[in-house]
Amino acid sequence: MAAAVCAALALSCVGGSAPSAAPSGNDAAVYRGIAQAEGMLRNISYTDVGGLSESVRQAIYQAGALSIIDRQNPSVAFEPQRAMTRMQALSVCLAAGGYSAEAQMAGEALNAARPPAQRKAEAVAVWEDGYAKIAGDLRILTKEELDDALLADQTAVREGGFLRDASVSKQELARYLAISLGLAPYYGRDMVISSFSDLRRIKPEYAPYVEAVVRERIMRGTAGGAFGADNAIAFSQAAVVLKNAEALILSRNGWKAHTGIVGSVTNARSAVGGGYVSSRSVSVTDGFGDLHRLTSRTVTGSGGGALSEETGEGEPYRDNDYVVYKNQKAGLSETLREGDRISFIVGAAGEVLFVSVISNVNDTRYLAAKLNFVDAQAGEMGVSPYFRLDLPDLSLVGGSVDFGSTFAENVHQTYAYDPKVQVTIDGAGAGVHALRAGMNLILTISGNKVVAARTFEDGLNREYGVVTGIVEENNTALGYITLYNANGGSEDWDRPYRLRTYTYSRTDGFEVLRNYYRGDMGDVLAGDTAFIKLGKDGSILGVSAVDNYVSRYGEVKSVSRSEIVIGFEGGFQQIFPLTPDILVVSEKCVVDAGALRDGDRVKVLLQRTEAYDAIREITIEGSRHHVTSVYKGTVLSGEKVSGRIVTQNLRRLVKGDWTLTDQKGVTDLRMAESCRIYADGRLVSLETVNKYYVRREAYMAVERDYGGEERIVMVSFRGRLETEDYVYDGEVRNLSAGGGEFGMSRLDHKVGFDESSIIVKDNRLVLGSSIRNGDVAYVVANMSHATMGYMAGVIEIGGRTGDVPFQIYRGRVSAINVARSVTLASFSQYVEPRWEFANTPKTFTITDRTRVVTDEGVVSVRDFRGFGPDSYLNSTVYVISNDVEALLISTAPYGAFNLRGVLAAPEGGAAAAGQGDGASFLLREATRYLPVDRVWVAVRDVEVTVGLGCVIIRNGAVATPDELEPGDRILALRGDETDESALYVVIVEG
Repeated sequence: MAAAVCAALALSCVGGSAPSAAPSGNDAAVYRGIAQAEGMLRNISYTDVGGLSESVRQAIYQAGALSIIDRQNPSVAFEPQRAMTRMQALSVCLAAGGYSAEAQMAGEALNAARPPAQRKAEAVAVWEDGYAKIAGDLRILTKEELDDALLADQTAVREGGFLRDASVSKQELARYLAISLGLAPYYGRDMVISSFSDLRRIKPEYAPYVEAVVRERIMRGTAGGAFGADNAIAFSQAAVVLKNAEALILSRNGWKAHTGIVGSVTNARSAVGGGYVSSRSVSVTDGFGDLHRLTSRTVTGSGGGALSEETGEGEPYRDNDYVVYKNQKAGLSETLREGDRISFIVGAAGEVLFVSVISNVNDTRYLAAKLNFVDAQAGEMGVSPYFRLDLPDLSLVGGSVDFGSTFAENVHQTYAYDPKVQVTIDGAGAGVHALRAGMNLILTISGNKVVAARTFEDGLNREYGVVTGIVEENNTALGYITLYNANGGSEDWDRPYRLRTYTYSRTDGFEVLRNYYRGDMGDVLAGDTAFIKLGKDGSILGVSAVDNYVSRYGEVKSVSRSEIVIGFEGGFQQIFPLTPDILVVSEKCVVDAGALRDGDRVKVLLQRTEAYDAIREITIEGSRHHVTSVYKGTVLSGEKVSGRIVTQNLRRLVKGDWTLTDQKGVTDLRMAESCRIYADGRLVSLETVNKYYVRREAYMAVERDYGGEERIVMVSFRGRLETEDYVYDGEVRNLSAGGGEFGMSRLDHKVGFDESSIIVKDNRLVLGSSIRNGDVAYVVANMSHATMGYMAGVIEIGGRTGDVPFQIYRGRVSAINVARSVTLASFSQYVEPRWEFANTPKTFTITDRTRVVTDEGVVSVRDFRGFGPDSYLNSTVYVISNDVEALLISTAPYGAFNLRGVLAAPEGGAAAAGQGDGASFLLREATRYLPVDRVWVAVRDVEVTVGLGCVIIRNGAVATPDELEPGDRILALRGDETDESALYVVIVEG
C-alpha cells in the first residue's frame, strides 16, 4: 500500500517554509500546498462513488487525500463495496496512527534481508510487510500471526492462521484501530457493548478494544441492535470509521483542522528567470475573526521549472497546490470561491493536506433550534430558534454564533422541508419520521427550505466556542454560572457527568436572551437550557436560555426496571418510563438507575414539551432523608409551637431487639415538617394526639437533619387492646397479590400491614407496595384480641439474602502504577469465616474513590507508590474492592481470628468514637470462631479498639471508625487468640 510513501512525500515535497505562528490581531497564518497535488488528485478522482451519500463521499475523499486509504487502482475506481482484507486493514489503521514512514523503512529492511531471489519487486507488497512488522511490535499480531503474514506462499498458512487476503471482520478492525490510535482497552462491568445482541460473537480478547472504539463513537452498532462483530468491512465503511476517528488521527499525526469562510481569492502572475509564476492566495476568516491564508502556485516556462528530457525545454508543472472537495467531486484550489464555508487540514510542516467545502454563505444558512412539530402531510416542521451559526457542527463554529434578539419578533417559525431531507440522529442516518418534538436540531436551510437536520449534543467538551447544557446554578452575586450535560453525558463515556462553571464580572457586559427576549443574567434560572458563547480566553460573550426544563422535588413511591412512580409536593403522583438516557445522580456522581430505592427523596428535572413530560435527570438527595432509627416509647404530649413530641421509656430497634437508649427519663423529639401521625389505622393531627392518645405507646421513625439532630418523620400508635409479639425475622414469603399481608419463613401465620405501618427498606421510609417476596425483614407485629389477627407496626427490611456488594482481599504488593492500579503478587479472599488462598497475581484499579489508610491515617493515592523512601512495594495490605475497583487499601495487620458480637459503650463511659487512635467499645454477646472445630463458641465480653487503619464495611460501603455506634452487630477479625483488643477488619452486619 502506498500510504507510507505518500505521507512521506507530503512532508518532504512542501514548497516554502513552515507556517507562521498562530495569528494574533490582523496577522495571518500562512499555509502552502504540496508539490504532488495533481498526482494526488488523479489518484482520488474516483469514478464509482456518485451514488453514495454526501457524508460517505466526503469521508472517502478525505481518507484518500490524507494517504490513509490509497486504492492504487489504475482505473481510478474506489470500489466502495469491496471487502477490505486483513492486510489492507492493518495498513490503513497503522497509517491512521502515524506509522507510515516507520512501516516503509521496516518493509525495506525486511526485503533487503531476504536472499536476492526471494526479494519482492512490488513496492506495495514490501510496505505491507513493514506494516505487518509494526503490527507485531505493537502486539496487534501475535508472533504466530506475524509469521503467517510474512509467508510469501500464503497457501502454506496454518489452519486458523493469519491470511493476508482474508476479509477483515468488524471486531478485528476495532482492535487494529484502537491499538494504532493509542486507545486504552476498557475493562469494567459497565460495558456499553453488553447491550449488543451479538455480544457472544465478540471474542474476549477483542471486547475491551471494541468497547473503546464504541465509547469514542468511532464505531456503532447496526440498526438491529447488534454490533456486527463478524461482518466484513467494505472500503466505504472503513472510510466512515476513519472520519469518526478524525480527532484522534489528527492528533497522532501532528495535523490540525481549521474552519472558516473564504473572504477573498487573489491571483497574481510574475516573471521569473524567463518564465512565469502564477500564485493564488485564499484568505479564510474563522469564527473568532482570525485570518488564515492558503497559498498555491504554478511555474511555467524555464524560469525555475523542470526541463523536458526529450526537448530540453522548460515545461509547466504545478509547484504546489492542494486537493479541494467541492460539489461532490475533487478538484484543486482553483475551485474555491468567495463565501465558501470550508474546513481544512494542515500538516505538521504547515502544508495544506485537504480542503472540504461545506456550503456557501450566499445560498445556505444554518439554524440551531428546538423542534416543536413535524407535519408530514404538509411537508413542514415548526421550530423555536436558539441561535444562528456559520457551520453545521457545534465543534466547528468557534465564536461565529449569533443569538439574534430579532428572534423575539417570531419566536416560533415554520419551514418547509425537502422531500429528500437528510436527517441524522445521534450520528446515524434516519428518516424525517424519526424526528420527535423536543429534539435539539441544527437545520441546513437552502432557498428557505430545510435540506438537512441533525441532532446536536451538549458542547461541554469544547475549549471555546459555544457550550450548551442545563443550568445547575446561576449566582449573580458571585458572578458564575454552572452547566451540566443535558443528555446524560453520552458524548464522554469515561466522564459521563461533568459540571463546568463559567465566570462573569458584570451582568450587563454581554447580550442575554431568555425565551428569545432580551434580559439580564438574573433572568437565567436553574433548569434552563442555556447556550453560552465564549471567547478564546473563556470569557462569556453572550447567553441564550430557554425554560423548557423545570425542577421539582418529590419522593420515589415505587421503582422497577421499566418505570418509576414519583410523588410530588402537592400530593399528586406521576408515572414515568425509566429509560437508559435518564441521568441518575447521587452525591454529585453518576450512578446506575439501580441505585434508586423506594422512599428516596429526589429532585427531578423535567423536560416539558407540547407533546409530553420526560425526565432528564434524577438527583437522589443522599442520606439526609434516610431513616436512622425506629423508636418505641410512651407519648406524653405533643407541642405544636415547638414541633416536638415528648416521650418516656424510649427504646430503639436494633437488629430485631428493643434496646434502651442513653436518654433516661423524659425525652423530646423534634418533628419533621412532613411528619405523619397514625392512630387506630387513620391519619390524625397533633391536636387529636393531645386529646385522645397521650400515655399511649407509639412507634416512631426518625431521620437526621443537616445539623445531625434527629427528627420524627412518622408516628404510629399501638392499639390499647393489642399485644406486641416478639420481633420476627426472616424472608418475606407469600405476599398477597393486592398487598396487605404476607407470610414469613419462620412463621406459621400471616402478618398484615397498612398505611399506618412504619415500613423501612434500605433505610428509607416506603409504602407497602415496596415489599417484595424474598426481602429479609424484622417485623414488629401486634395481635388484636378482637380479631386474633396480626398487624405490623414496624417492618424493617435490609438487603436480600446473598447480596455481596464488596470483596475483601489480602496480599503482598508487587507493583504500583501511581494513582492508577495496584497489583498483589498472590492473594487471599475472605469468604466468611475463612481466607481462601490463590497463588496468582491480581490487579485492582485505583480511582478518585479509592482511600489508602495506614495506622497513621489517610494517605493520598499519589503518595501510595512503589519507589522512594516511603515505598509500599512488598507491603502486605487489605484491599476492599467492588469488582476490580479498589475502594479501600489498608496496611492493617493480618487478622485471622473471627469475633462476633454487639458493640456497647465501654465500661465507665460512652464510646470514644473518632478520638485519638480510633474508637473503643465493649463487645457484648461475643462469640469466637474455632477453625478446627468449625463452630462458634461464646466468650466473655471483650473490650476492643478500632484503629484508624482498620477496614470497616457498613451498609455495603467503606466506613470510618467514627461511624460505628453502640448497638451495631459486627463480624470482626483480630490478630491472634491472645490479642483481644485490636480489630483489623469490621463488618457491620445487616
